[in-house]
Amino acid sequence: MACFLIDTGYVLDTMLSLPEMAAAADAQACEIVRLEQVAEQVITAGDGTAAGFAGRYRDALRDRTRHAAGVKSIMAYRHGLDFDPDPPAAAAVTGAAGRWLREIEARGAVRVTDPVLLRHVLWAGIDRGLPVQLPPPTSWADGLNPGTGARATPSG
Repeated sequence: MACFLIDTGYVLDTMLSLPEMAAAADAQACEIVRLEQVAEQVITAGDGTAAGFAGRYRDALRDRTRHAAGVKSIMAYRHGLDFDPDPPAAAAVTGAAGRWLREIEARGAVRVTDPVLLRHVLWAGIDRGLPVQLPPPTSWADGLNPGTGARATPSG
């Protein structure tokens, strides 16, 4: 194995960093940036306005992907794959960001699930010109085989 592509969107304290993974594997380790994680960092930083979200997101994504091998969206997990394939209009992104900010204030949870925002972050990722990973809505992490939907259990 010459290179590991590492999704850095879900990181635990016990996980190896990219340099540690490269050293442990005696191979290269390249980052795959999770688009939704960048959005969740951006919405709570900066001026905190809905109007500025789209520009702040694009700037942050450009910075985060400067040395990345690709990007990943977990849109299918959070919304499914039945969505409008076109990029959302700027006004729609601002409106959705405003709803998200109000939801964060009310509930405290910073998790992007709005389909307009998910489309925005996906298209911003596509615009970076890097490979895009868009996994299906089920995965081994859910206990299901993503290819067959069969339950992955020790008993078979």
